[in-house]
Amino acid sequence: MKKHILSLAVASLFFTLTVKAQSPDWVKMMRNPNVNVHDVQKAFYASHDSDITEPSTGAEEEDGIAAFKRWEWMMQARTFPTGTRPDPITIANQYQSFLHTRNMHKSSHPLSSTATWTYVGNTSVPPNIPSDGNNGGDGRVSHVRYYPGNTNIMYACCPTGGLWKTTNGGTSWSTNTDNLGDIATSDIAINPLKPNVMYLATGDGDGINSIYTTVTTIGVLKSTDGGTTWNATGLSYTLASSGPSYATINNIFVNPTDTSIVLAATSFGMYYSSNSGATWTQEVNEDFMSLCYEPSHPSMVYA
Repeated sequence: MKKHILSLAVASLFFTLTVKAQSPDWVKMMRNPNVNVHDVQKAFYASHDSDITEPSTGAEEEDGIAAFKRWEWMMQARTFPTGTRPDPITIANQYQSFLHTRNMHKSSHPLSSTATWTYVGNTSVPPNIPSDGNNGGDGRVSHVRYYPGNTNIMYACCPTGGLWKTTNGGTSWSTNTDNLGDIATSDIAINPLKPNVMYLATGDGDGINSIYTTVTTIGVLKSTDGGTTWNATGLSYTLASSGPSYATINNIFVNPTDTSIVLAATSFGMYYSSNSGATWTQEVNEDFMSLCYEPSHPSMVYA
């Protein structure tokens, strides 16, 4: 009798181990880094006919649904669009190269542990006069840009105050944009090869829901004399009477390699010019706030 019970127990254990050892095909595929992620997904969903988006019943842990969904979530953000998985050895080597480069940079450019900041203005704040609707305040600055080759020259873009310039590192500032059709400015881009050529983004990019009409853009302006005079480019509008209502030019980018290429991130699309602003084409119809490019690969732009 005891022998019979022992035999049944051994047989049961052997059967259990055999069943557990026979993993579904999608599990084997999931564990194999050479198998395409899309193929793993097809195999999994083909073996699960029921709707796995239903509320949890506890069974999903038993049949591997939860494990697969966690794996799927992890892989989708880290896999090529084709479904090919990145090579872990290549990733590891690149990460070590990154660490080495970063450590070399740190040793040659040590960070100061005693950085000092001082307030440079505005030291004269308009008073709070409720009777005339003036609530006072310093106003806002959206961008500060350096003049290439001379860090004493800087430009500050004020969302409702025009473009300001300093030639002494910020000690004093002046503006000559009060007569522009719109003194709301969001950004300025300077040609790195010809610094006197610059582009001005108009409109209040940080206050698009403001009650002031100055939030509306008059387009991109261009100067060829270092900001002394400004003229309309091919992307221009008449304030409040044409063009996008309550829209803004938020960010300007000049390609550092081919400076005839200019990009404008606007609240009504991404605009591209290949002839220094003479004409523009809308590449994408979305709301864009900013642009940046990879320093060593200026053709790679992020928006």
